[in-house]
Amino acid sequence: MEALNRDVPGVDGLTLNLVDHGGDGPPLLFAHGFGHGAHLFDALVPALREHFHVLALDNRGHGDSPDDPEFRYHSAAISRDLENVVIHLGHDDVTLVGHSQGGHACIRFAGRHPERMARLVLAESGPEIVAASGDGPTDAVRLLAPSFASRDAYADVLGEVYPQLDAAERENLAAHFTRECDDGSVEPKLDERFLTKQLKKSAEWRGKFDREAWAKKERGRLWHYLERVTCPTLVIHGENSQMVSSATAQRMVDEVLPRARAVALAGAGHTLMLDRPREFREAVLEFLL
Repeated sequence: MEALNRDVPGVDGLTLNLVDHGGDGPPLLFAHGFGHGAHLFDALVPALREHFHVLALDNRGHGDSPDDPEFRYHSAAISRDLENVVIHLGHDDVTLVGHSQGGHACIRFAGRHPERMARLVLAESGPEIVAASGDGPTDAVRLLAPSFASRDAYADVLGEVYPQLDAAERENLAAHFTRECDDGSVEPKLDERFLTKQLKKSAEWRGKFDREAWAKKERGRLWHYLERVTCPTLVIHGENSQMVSSATAQRMVDEVLPRARAVALAGAGHTLMLDRPREFREAVLEFLL
């Protein structure tokens, strides 16, 4: 079955794009993080579609969802969008799989609505928000260039940044993560203010943002919501990541979540499903199936 795009209501007057992969069974919804899109998890879909109705949301300013003119891309806004979408769909036994900021949105939803949750997968997503942005030195910023000569050129950069991806996965992500321009080049399907040149222009604005103060408040909020999660939960993180430490993952499963386990992927960083696609797929499918 070919995936279908569906319009669903977010908040702040935005209508978001939901990718409907079809399938029989209870709903499973993917929520991606910053800089990616709904098709980030496509490699998991064929196996999951036999057991779930598989859905994936394009966050505001990503993929085929519209930009937010007010630049409200903080985790609380993403969480409200996710909550609105799930409630709109009317599901009471949903499985959520979230990466990074998408995972923070899932934590909020699962904490607010534990009765509606079947299972939860948190990929590189935990309450201990780091004050420094990013995941340390990385080549992934190359994928935030304003344009690429062609889709093949974008796929080549994907392969250089994530060498474990096979050709089919690179081509699929390149097809869904970029749009064609009139001159034959392609640009990432992102709010242009996220892209390299625009980010440089917004340096003054970013300098005024007290990320440490925000991170401190966000940690408290996320631990609060996590304490209310009751469904079986998988906490999966990359051993080389600076975003979710092994200590945080163990605290989540040992002290807070009543029905959880943690998995660390060797050699993986923050974008672990692209760093170690086979290992990520195996861990998630083992938990869900």
